[in-house]
Amino acid sequence: MPVPFAIGLYWDALTVLDLLTVLLLWWRPKLGLWLAVAIMVSDISVNTRVYLAGYFGAPRAHMVPLSLFEQSLFGLFVLLTAPLAYTQLTSQKQPAAAG
Repeated sequence: MPVPFAIGLYWDALTVLDLLTVLLLWWRPKLGLWLAVAIMVSDISVNTRVYLAGYFGAPRAHMVPLSLFEQSLFGLFVLLTAPLAYTQLTSQKQPAAAG
């Protein structure tokens, strides 16, 4: 059963959004971090919904596909480290005190 058009469009858009995130992390790191977090949260949500809806086969009780499990672990890593990285970026941009 094919996924709905909006989900397919979202997955296609990730090609551009992922590249944009990498570029922003290089040139505008704070904005890039926020975009990375938003992409991970939305991607895990969409992929979980697709799995639970059974688009690629019936969900199995107490079983999560390895790819979704791995993506969730990476998403957790992003969610836990983004605030630390943001704080580090903020503290580096502070002007030195005169004196």
